[in-house]
Amino acid sequence: MVQAPSRRDRVRAATIEEIKGTARQLLVDEGPDAVSLRAIGRAMGMTAPALYRYFGSREDLLQHVCGDMFTEIAADIHAAIGQAAQASGGDMTAKMIAACQAFRGWALAHPPEFGLLFGTPLPGLESLRDGPETTRSRCPPTMRSTRACWPSSSATAMRSAPTCRPARYSPSCGAGCGCTAW
Repeated sequence: MVQAPSRRDRVRAATIEEIKGTARQLLVDEGPDAVSLRAIGRAMGMTAPALYRYFGSREDLLQHVCGDMFTEIAADIHAAIGQAAQASGGDMTAKMIAACQAFRGWALAHPPEFGLLFGTPLPGLESLRDGPETTRSRCPPTMRSTRACWPSSSATAMRSAPTCRPARYSPSCGAGCGCTAW
């Protein structure tokens, strides 16, 4: 039998949600540089050191905020796919178009959040971008789309694809790694 969370746990969870909501609101209103533990604490009527009971650092908080935004995008896309499946009788093309439209709709409705998630990473949040090698391509976005078109059985082609690291941009390939993949 699962025990209900205690009052203390419920208050803690509510405070965590309020901290993340305040951080997101600061991001939207004032930009990513305005999101600091001091500014969040000021907006909430807490001290900045008190926030460390909930998040280890600004980067930790931003990772949680980003996680919430990814969950929001996924829920929107999932709902759009479900509606398209019902309307079209399960047509895969309709579901794909609905997913793309939902993603674009979210991006247009949330430009600051979209910039945080898919733009140039903030210092300290590069780990959101790099992820494990097995699950995240290290090529520039244009190369990622090209790799997605390769047949999955073409393991040799996947291994021989350029492994550019999107960091600093240079005229050579656009990814700053010095390769000449273009």
